Amino acid sequence: MTEQKKKDRVIAQLPLVTLRGLTITPSVRVKIPIGRESSLEAFRTAKRSDDHMLALFCQKNDRQMIPEITELHPVGIAAKVTALTEKEESGKSSFGMVKGISRIRLLEISNAKDKSEGDSLRTAKIEYLQEKEVDPK
Repeated sequence: MTEQKKKDRVIAQLPLVTLRGLTITPSVRVKIPIGRESSLEAFRTAKRSDDHMLALFCQKNDRQMIPEITELHPVGIAAKVTALTEKEESGKSSFGMVKGISRIRLLEISNAKDKSEGDSLRTAKIEYLQEKEVDPK
């Protein structure tokens, strides 16, 4: 998606998936069940993009269907979509396979402005966070 640098800050706009009851960290590969149309649209959009990236943020309340920015944890993960399996049968979930790449901070959420992106697509303006070096002593 779009990316810009501001004094060593990397800002990007990525498709947004909000997670319920699941946490992902950098370098971990996870199979994510996809139940919401907005999440499925985010996975589809990421798969069509050159970098296959999306933003994953955990919800504070699992019952929220469309959480606002204050209802999400402020730090999440930029993840690369490695596979997407869509189920067409009623009652079956789709699944996406992702690999966590980097910790990110949520700056704002936007809804799709263009019908070509789907009615339910939500995107996140994010900032990539620098990992701190840990002294093994």
